[in-house]
Amino acid sequence: MPQISLSLLCSLCLSGLLIWGLTAHRHRFGLLPRVTLAMMALQSVLIGLRWSYGLTGAVLVQGVLAALIPAFLLMTLRQMVASGGGRDPVERLVLYALPAALILISPLYPVPGIDYLIAATFLAYGGVLIYLGRTTDMEWHDRVPFQALVQTNAAFQMAGGALILSGLVDLAVSHDLATNGGRLAPQIVGFANVALLLVTAGAVVLVNRHVNRHGANSPHLPPLPDIFAEGPGDEDVADAAL
Repeated sequence: MPQISLSLLCSLCLSGLLIWGLTAHRHRFGLLPRVTLAMMALQSVLIGLRWSYGLTGAVLVQGVLAALIPAFLLMTLRQMVASGGGRDPVERLVLYALPAALILISPLYPVPGIDYLIAATFLAYGGVLIYLGRTTDMEWHDRVPFQALVQTNAAFQMAGGALILSGLVDLAVSHDLATNGGRLAPQIVGFANVALLLVTAGAVVLVNRHVNRHGANSPHLPPLPDIFAEGPGDEDVADAAL
C-alpha cells in the first residue's frame, strides 16, 4: 500500500477545505473568488506532490500559479468591499501578470533573480494588503459570508500577513536549495502546510458556524454585486497603493 507523507496529506486536506468552501458558498461569490480558491487548492496539491514524491514535471505550472495567486487574492478582497469600484485598468492587470510571465519564459531566457521572484511577489502583495488594511476605511458587501465575523481591515491585514509568511517560507526553501541541496526543504514545506491547514480549518469552522447561526442564506438579503460588472470607475481603495 503506498504511503502518503504528512506534507501531501496536509496539502490534500487543505485543498479539500478550499474546495468545500468553494462549493458550499458558490451562490454568494462571483467568478473571481471562485477562481482564486481553485488556484489555491491546485497549488496546494502540486506543492504536496513536489515535496513528498519529487514530482518536478509541474514545477513551471506551480511557479506561474504562485506568481498569480497574490494578485488574484488582492483583486478578490478589493472587489468584496462595498467601495471596491469596477474593473482594474489594463495597465494594472499587466503589472499583475508580469511576474508570472517572467517565470513562464525563464526556461527559454535566463531571468536574473528568478529564484527569488516568487518570494518578492508574496512579500510585495502582503505589504500592500497590510497597508490597505491599516490606512483605508472599508466595509464588506452585505452578502459576504464573513461580513459580520471578521472586520474588513483585519481581514486585509491577516491576508497580507499570510502572504508575507508564505514569502518567508519560499525564501527559506530557496536558501536551503542553494546551500544544502534542498535537504531541509521538505520539512520546511511540511511545517508550513500543517500550520496553514490548522489556520484554514479554524477559519472554515468559524465562518460556517456564523453562517448557520445567522441564517446567511435568507432570501431577504440583497445579492452580492457581480464583481466583474462595470463599476463607477477606477477610484477604488487600492489606487493609492498600486
